[in-house]
Amino acid sequence: MIAELYQKSLFSRRKIVIYDTKIVYQPKKNENEMSFSYEDITSYKENYTTQIKHIKKYIYGFSYLAGASFFLTNFINNITFLWIFFVVAAIGVLGVQLIFQENVWKIRLQNGTYIFINKTLPNENEVNNFIDQLFKQRNKYLRETYLFVNKNLEYELQFRNLQWLRQIEVIGSEEFDILRKELDVLFNTEKKLIGF
Repeated sequence: MIAELYQKSLFSRRKIVIYDTKIVYQPKKNENEMSFSYEDITSYKENYTTQIKHIKKYIYGFSYLAGASFFLTNFINNITFLWIFFVVAAIGVLGVQLIFQENVWKIRLQNGTYIFINKTLPNENEVNNFIDQLFKQRNKYLRETYLFVNKNLEYELQFRNLQWLRQIEVIGSEEFDILRKELDVLFNTEKKLIGF
């Protein structure tokens, strides 16, 4: 284990552990742990605010009903205070949304899913340091596992690895060009020795 982060708030608990070859993520206390290899994790983090699914529809619906019932109170005597009920319901739903929303870092995985890490639990510096350490370990592992130029291995395999590492931003374009040239020289040298 390299590092771990516990995030505990009134309504959520997360545990994230960085290992040499993967991370283990437990999004809620009683849910199963999930492990993700570094091959599946991208180096992108983005700002995100979590929300309850379809909450805006309820707020808009109650607001519309409040306005409509307020308008209809002039024409129908039995619904004089019905609009107050809908206003209170809209405010209540908005309050629930404000209580449950979280400002998080959303880290994208290769398969289109995400890992959420609260920005401020336990504190902002610790979270940012943890994410930096996660990306650093990811890049270190991927470089050690896939970045090699060796005449005893297939050219195509090594070239695909270099392209993939550049695509997922483990190596930059300049480093890719240098390594590709090394690979080309290594394999062209062997061809000249054979006599082709």
